Amino acid sequence: MLKGIERVKGKKSFMYEIAHASVAIEGNSLSLEEVRKINPDGSPPKDRDTREMYNYLRALRKIDEFAEEKLTVDLLLKIHECITEGTLQLPCYEGVFRKKLVFIVNPYTGERSFIPPFSSDVPGLVEKLLEWYNTDGMKMHPVIQAGIIHFRLVWIHPFYDGNGRTSRFLA
Repeated sequence: MLKGIERVKGKKSFMYEIAHASVAIEGNSLSLEEVRKINPDGSPPKDRDTREMYNYLRALRKIDEFAEEKLTVDLLLKIHECITEGTLQLPCYEGVFRKKLVFIVNPYTGERSFIPPFSSDVPGLVEKLLEWYNTDGMKMHPVIQAGIIHFRLVWIHPFYDGNGRTSRFLA
């Protein structure tokens, strides 16, 4: 998992830019300058925007640890929990697959723009995706591999919230 990450070790500035780009794309209001002031080793912030960035930075700090493991359901859930801790509507949603049908709403029109697979199908779809990733996916160029895992995980939408952040982290 995460081949080539050793090339960016020690690039603290890059870590803050990655976190900012991944979380800001979903509407987080913090500027890059504000993100650079967050200490991922400090106490968890109370406001949601800062906590989202803090969590993403902490996940990036653990990337070497995550990279040593095969990508499994347990690791995916651990990453999701790390990224979403203290930011979801209900804490019981952190690091678990959704149990209900969800739908994606167009923020401009209010219309449903996408209905992901049924929650009962999520575990099997994720298992199949990770099986592909750990076999055929490993034979692909990392950029193609990243694009596929990002797209498929967002399409499956296995979590109540945090799907985009988790998918971008894996990619």
